[in-house]
Amino acid sequence: MELVIEHGQVVAPPGEIFGWFDWEELYDRAVESAPPGSALVELGVFFGCSLAYLARKAKDANKGLRVYGVDTWKGSPEFDGSVWVNDMPINDTGPGFLLGSCYANLAERGLANDVILIVSDSADAASLFKDEAVHMVFVDAAHDEAGVARDIAAWRSRVKPGGIMAGHDYRESDGFPGVKAAVDAAFGDAVKGVGSWWEVQF
Repeated sequence: MELVIEHGQVVAPPGEIFGWFDWEELYDRAVESAPPGSALVELGVFFGCSLAYLARKAKDANKGLRVYGVDTWKGSPEFDGSVWVNDMPINDTGPGFLLGSCYANLAERGLANDVILIVSDSADAASLFKDEAVHMVFVDAAHDEAGVARDIAAWRSRVKPGGIMAGHDYRESDGFPGVKAAVDAAFGDAVKGVGSWWEVQF
């Protein structure tokens, strides 16, 4: 069944994964700089738009990189009244819909075996990784200050020296002031704002 997914008047073109993604350059650098066998983690996956790009880049690099996507796949408060699927609010689609759609998107692109999907609260999932076990963590799950601060606190020790922690919706114009507040409080002058995303080199 073809899905019609809308955010305001924005509809994903046929054959493309619905989502927000403009940090290709960051993912390119993360894959290029990652030592063989490294782990790359995305927090907040949604339908898998950016995760599919990361997985393809990692696969093509042929370095044995491991890509993880972490999400509850239950929807998010910021989607209330703004994201619709087949004329239904996305947060009302029921258990398994988002996760199944994400997996289908990866499978359709030949990437189902190249990503490990972790169904979990984003901060809680950090306990599955040892300290300094991850080359990159991209933080795009919670968008309130407390939630972003919790994700950063949980994951920052998991990033190895030379690695990257980054995330989305850093600009004030993105409409999530809590993101910038949490990131700035955690990293201060070490934060680099690039377009819609922030990043910190470890």
